[in-house]
Amino acid sequence: MKVILQPCGNSVAQKNFVDTIEKKIPVNDIYNDLSEIEQEVVNTFPFQEIAVWGVTAGKNNVNKVDWEKINPNDIALFYKENKFYSQGSILCKFQNKSLAEKIWGAKDDGETWECMYFFKEIKEISIGIKEFNKLLSYGEENKIFKFRVLDENKSDLLINHFKL
Repeated sequence: MKVILQPCGNSVAQKNFVDTIEKKIPVNDIYNDLSEIEQEVVNTFPFQEIAVWGVTAGKNNVNKVDWEKINPNDIALFYKENKFYSQGSILCKFQNKSLAEKIWGAKDDGETWECMYFFKEIKEISIGIKEFNKLLSYGEENKIFKFRVLDENKSDLLINHFKL
């Protein structure tokens, strides 16, 4: 199991968090925007609303390379203002540009958050950046500014220490 670090500090990310994580999205609202394979996966969902997040592919696909490492049951940690404040357990992931545009629109450069992941559970947490940095032997001033997927060793440390 891996841990995903998801910064959520700017105003756009915070709005998207409220709109698609806290409020969730009705599955019926997105169903027709999914491919047949994606629809088959969604048909197995045990709920009518789902929490959804996405990241852009990034310059030279830097985010997409990390996003491709995400698997069901991995844990995403949302970060802002020097703490991780929410955790989600991954249900599945899809790359779907048209659905991302429907949900979040696009950035000025046309890029959208098409590398999407869906959650089976979201819960509030409170993990300070100082404790996080100390546990992983990061510098004291380390902050979370970019999406990334941690390796198994660092993920296991976090999962076991914070009981994620």
